[in-house]
Amino acid sequence: MRKFTVLIASIGLAATSMTISPFAAASASPGPTIDGTATRADGSPFSRGAPVALFATARDHADSTVGRTVESVRVATSRVGASGAFELTIGDIATVEALADESAVVDFEVRAVDGTALAPFSISRKIVHADGRVLLVDPAFDQETSPARAATTEPLQITGTTTIESPLEAGLIAEGSAPAVQGSGAAPMTQVCGETKTKNLGTRRVLVGATYAMAGSTTGRFTYKAGASSSLGVAYSASGRGGTWSKAGTTSRSSTAGVSFGSRTGGNAYSTYFTYGQYAQWCRPLGSSKNNVYNHVVKANGYAGGSSVRRAPVPSAKYCTPLSRRDTVTRKTTTSNTWSNAVNFSGPLGVNLTAKTGWSSSASMSYTNNSSSNKRICGTHGYWGGTPIRAVTK
Repeated sequence: MRKFTVLIASIGLAATSMTISPFAAASASPGPTIDGTATRADGSPFSRGAPVALFATARDHADSTVGRTVESVRVATSRVGASGAFELTIGDIATVEALADESAVVDFEVRAVDGTALAPFSISRKIVHADGRVLLVDPAFDQETSPARAATTEPLQITGTTTIESPLEAGLIAEGSAPAVQGSGAAPMTQVCGETKTKNLGTRRVLVGATYAMAGSTTGRFTYKAGASSSLGVAYSASGRGGTWSKAGTTSRSSTAGVSFGSRTGGNAYSTYFTYGQYAQWCRPLGSSKNNVYNHVVKANGYAGGSSVRRAPVPSAKYCTPLSRRDTVTRKTTTSNTWSNAVNFSGPLGVNLTAKTGWSSSASMSYTNNSSSNKRICGTHGYWGGTPIRAVTK
């Protein structure tokens, strides 16, 4: 089993490894484009000509039964070029919109294959219509944030370890076939692909935020309202057995009920609960009724609610500005922290999954200086007015 890395180089999409560019909703101009670079773990690029494709899948729900099956629609195809670079252009946005949920959110998966190595990568995106354009942005996008700002991102490195016999097994164009025409959407389908729920994995406690009110007479508050969106880690395995799972991307799920964790002193980690499921991914030739399972995926599929608060170690924070007496500061825009071990799956899977909740009017943190003397508010990655990520009072 070969290990490989996929580096998705982004130039304009919120909080992810991929870029989706805007396009005019009523024109024949090219649709949203996802650019990336595929490399192996040793830094060598994927082979020129290796197939890569983008799939969209209807979103599952926590109350769906084991055995529920949905199709994964291939919405763009391409091939890896020089230095592992690729570009995927969605030619039919209507197909993507038809798979969106009531909040206009769509689940995507990028699949790149080099030889027998399969690199799956999950991501969710929200369809936003703004200024005569259609944008695909991070579901944590808030109306107080401009669409242009919501369409910014940083490169993300993805790793995976799964193998297949041929690209066609995962619904990609077959070895030796003609490359897809760029911007034409997907190549003609010779396979039907989809996924079937095989297990309900119940609820998992998910870390969604933290505050660190360490200065005397200061308090921190984290609020997670209904509609708050969290990007929750996804894991893949060729066999589905414990100890064979690898993390690759995220899926976004939103809360359907709010949690106000109250004002607290010291370091506190705030969690709520989501439901998870395991799914078998399959493809089959057109005209066949037999699904050929090639991979398995574990991902969040709903919000369960509830709350949990635990003491948290205080991070180093050196980007400090004054916090005047009796004042309150609130952070509800820009990027929040990605928690690497936010969801405990070490028992059944052998890996823990990530979580990240974007600051918005639905998910915010604030600090209050209740004393008669000035304090400081210090960010771990930047000043409070910029991108603090996490913050500590001193």
